[in-house]
Parts: sequence; C-alpha cells; structure tokens
Amino acid sequence: MSQHAYKRLSVNSAQGRLYILWAFILLVFLIFPYFTESGSTGIFGCKFHQLTGLSCPTCGMSRSLYELTQFNLLGSLKMHLFGPIIYLIATFLFFKLFLEIISGRSLTIGMSSRFIKISIISLGIAWVVYWLVRMAMEIILA
Repeated sequence: MSQHAYKRLSVNSAQGRLYILWAFILLVFLIFPYFTESGSTGIFGCKFHQLTGLSCPTCGMSRSLYELTQFNLLGSLKMHLFGPIIYLIATFLFFKLFLEIISGRSLTIGMSSRFIKISIISLGIAWVVYWLVRMAMEIILA
C-alpha cells in the first residue's frame, strides 16, 4: 500500500452526487452575472430594502458580480465590497469540486480545518460589520 492513501470518490455514491450538485450550484452562481443586465438587482428584488429603505447584507451583490465579470474591479468593489471575494472563493471551490469529480479523489488544500473555520468566521464577522457600517452611512446621509 502506498504512503498516500487517497479516498476514492464514486459519482454514483451519495457523496459523489452531492459533489455534482454543489458543483452545479457553484457553476450557476459563477455564470449568473453574465446573464444579468447592468444595474439589475437579480431575480427577486430586495424585500428588506423595499420594507426598510436600507441595504440588506447582500444588497449590491448581483451588480458587484456583474461589474466583476466586465473586468471592472473598482466598480465591483463600489457595489459590494465582498462581491469579488465571494466570486473568487466560489471559483476556487468549483474547480476543486470539478477536479475531485473528474479524478475520483478527494483533494486537500493544505490548510488545517481550524484555519478554515477561523477564516469563515472572520469573513462572516467582517461582512456583518461592513453591512452595519453601510446601513449607518445610509441613515446618516438620508
């Protein structure tokens, strides 16, 4: 037996089908901005904004992703600070899942699970702080 034992991934297994589902969801997320128009707020519109007049945590995300796919990084950041970050993470995860499905092996990314958990928590906290600051600025400037 080799020193590096890889866990085989069968696309016919429940885990394999779950990987395919997640890869499909990520692919839809990644190509969605290419099918929106500039200034579009997405499919549903923002109910939080309609009720309160304030931005929700994801207000501007569709427009940010659209601007990013048009190679307008500054415009993307102006629409939503986390748009490019989320798009980059989704792209990475899509390709990781795609390679795992094709190769039939789980790939490691060389980061401890503790580091990944801290990164996710930090991103969530930063997102909430960004949203609260954004809402405060809207109230002040209103």
